[in-house]
Formats: sequence, structure tokens, C-alpha cells
Amino acid sequence: MKIYIEDEKISDKLIENKISALAENLQENNLTNGKLIICKAANPLGTYIQWMACEKVNIIPLFAPYDFPIENSSILNYLPFESIIYTSSMLESSLKQLQVSNSALFDSNIPIGSVIHMSSATTGNPKLILRTKQQMDNELLRYCTRLALSEQDVILPMVPFYHSFGFISVMLAGIKVNDTIVLPNIILPRNILHLCNQYGVTILYGVPYLFDKMLKLNNSYNFNKNIRYIISTGERMIEGLQAKFYKKFNIWPIQQYGSSETGSLALSEFGDEYNIIGLPLSGVEFYIDSEGSSKNNILVSTKDTIGSYVVNGNLLNLDNERFKIGDIGEIRADRKLIIYGRSDDIIIKGGEKISITAVTKVIKLLPEIDEVLIYQSNNALQEVICNYSSNQVISNDKLINHCKQYLSNYQIPSQFIRVEKIENCRHHSWKKND
Repeated sequence: MKIYIEDEKISDKLIENKISALAENLQENNLTNGKLIICKAANPLGTYIQWMACEKVNIIPLFAPYDFPIENSSILNYLPFESIIYTSSMLESSLKQLQVSNSALFDSNIPIGSVIHMSSATTGNPKLILRTKQQMDNELLRYCTRLALSEQDVILPMVPFYHSFGFISVMLAGIKVNDTIVLPNIILPRNILHLCNQYGVTILYGVPYLFDKMLKLNNSYNFNKNIRYIISTGERMIEGLQAKFYKKFNIWPIQQYGSSETGSLALSEFGDEYNIIGLPLSGVEFYIDSEGSSKNNILVSTKDTIGSYVVNGNLLNLDNERFKIGDIGEIRADRKLIIYGRSDDIIIKGGEKISITAVTKVIKLLPEIDEVLIYQSNNALQEVICNYSSNQVISNDKLINHCKQYLSNYQIPSQFIRVEKIENCRHHSWKKND
């Protein structure tokens, strides 16, 4: 795999030196042979270096966002993580030792080559998913086959590698087919389009918000003819975005659908509307739960790729025959999947999952606040907004600084609005005595 950062080709020797240095540091600290470690990187290349070093010494990484306050998380109480790897934007790696809790008795036999990802990095108790090397290899086979990925492809990802999608569909896929990856320093529409044309990018990955921003470019900007796919991930596109993008750039963005638990499951096609996720990948079958009170829940069968939850120090195998994916929808006669929305309390913004429950509980910790309602705006920004009731005005700075103690930046509401009374107290709103 060849890697560029903007106009700079990153030499294989430099990357290998960084990988070797980190692997030696891990060995010197007796971090080898099945031990668990937390990985945080300031950029995608840092994640790649961490993964390759972990592979060298046979340890199991958990990838977390760089700004996620994992030291405050309860996972340290039941998983024996001894250190955190920090890899800076300068690709320098350092280790921070952790105090292993006496209750951390995780002794499951995890296969070497496995990885743990965080989904909905919620306060104190993030959801952890373990995927084995075999499961990831199976996903890569069906995914690379569907897109016909090869060493001729040039990929530009506007998605993080610590997340399961970017980790597998971009980074591991790049390793598998030996393609070229171009990493942007600045994610701005004009810069992205310039890099696509400069490097002959064939596949561009991003989230709907970024593609919406690209529509603001003037008509002198256009993609080169090398582009094969523009792939949107993380959340549904808003209605009309794909058609507008096609009208402006003469290429139709397709949507990728899946989850951290299951891997990539489906890809839409040219002309599919915003709520059509598309046909399942090979080996994937969708079902609709049409019975009881949970009608229209989407279930998926994906025996070869579904992972396990890590819960209270134990591995919980998931139902690979009928796993509830967390969305509601239907299956058309042509087998294409239609998504109508979420069946849980998750908000998806910029490709990141945000737990309404988790954010609400954090804000509830402030004694001045009586009631809280977290919701998402309907505009293109899809901002996370917090309405709260209180007998006093609370400054935005205080609210934000409080949230930063427990939440990643992307989980913190964009707006805090003081109201006299919370009118819409549904399952994601609490009163003080709850």
C-alpha cells in the first residue's frame, strides 16, 4: 500500500521505521502475545502504524478516538489494559501505563490478529465489539470483490481509521489489494476535489455532510474521469443530495450500509434514492421483523463476519442468524433495503453514532439542571441540540467544559437552549428524580 499525505509521498522506509520503533517499545514493556492495549492516534497514518506494530508483537488493540476520555471509562475496571499508545500528528508514539484493576479478569481466548472497536463511545460504558482476523478477512473478500478493488485504485478517505468502517473498508482493504491511499491534511471541499484530480483518485469516501458542502463549489470545479465511486457512509444522505451532486458533478454518490458488529453489509447503486441502501453483499441476507410491538426492525444474517460484544469482561456472541441492526425499514421486491430511521436512541452525525441516553445522563450530572431533551436538527448540518430547564442561566462554556470531561467532541451538543419546560419528554428525556 502506498500512502500520500497531500503533496508528500510517505516513504515505506519511514513508515517501517515508525512501526519497528513502536513494536520494540511494546516488547521492552512486555506488551506481547495476546495482551490488550488501547490505541489513540491523531491521524489515520498513526492508526496504521499502531495496527502494524500490534501485529508484529501479537497483541490485541482497542482503537479509541484521540479525544475520548477513556481514563474515565468503566472498561478499565474489567479489561486488563496495561497501557495506552498515543501516536501524535508527527507520527511519534508514546506509551502511558495504566493501573490494571484487580477486578479485570478478562481471560477469554482471543485469537491473535483480532481487533476491538468502539461503537457509540458513550460515557463510562462504551459498546465494545471484537472482530477476529478471520471475520475481517471474510468481510474484505466480499467487499473488495463487490467494488472490484485492485492495486490500480487510488483512495481518498475523509473518514477516520480508528472507526471500524475506515479501518476495514479503507485501511485493511488497501493493505489487501496494495492500492494507493491519499490522506488530506485539510478536509475542505476545494482541497478534496483538487487532490482527487491531482492523484487520479478512483474512490472517494466521506459522510453526507461533506458531500453537501461540496455542492457550494462554483461550476469551474469538477472531478477527473478516473472516479469510479463516491461512497457515503455513517448515515443516510438527506433527501435530494444525491441528485444535486449528480447534476453538478455528473457522478452519483452511493451509500454504504453496515455496523461495527457486522461489518459492511450493502451498497446502493446509481439512481437509488436517499433511503435505499441497496443490495446486500455476498453472504448477507436481510429480514424484517413484522411481529409483535417491534414491527419493521431490520435483522441481518451474516454468519462469516459478525463479531462479539465485550461485556463486563466477557465475550458475548451475537446472533449471526437474525441480528437486530438497530434500524427500521423494508425490503423491496428486488431485494434492495430501504431505511426509514433508527429503532433506538442513537443519533448519527458526521458518521459518528451518538447515544442520546449517554449525553443526557452527562448533562444531568449538573445540579442546576432539572430536565433535558436531546434531539437532532432537520437541516443539512444535522446538529445535536440540547434543550434544558433550569432556574438559572448556565453559560455555554460551563456546559461544554462539563461535557468534555466525559464525552468526545463529536458527542457534545452544538447548541444549548434554556427553556421553561421540556414539552417532549420521551424515552430520551429525564426528570431530576428519574
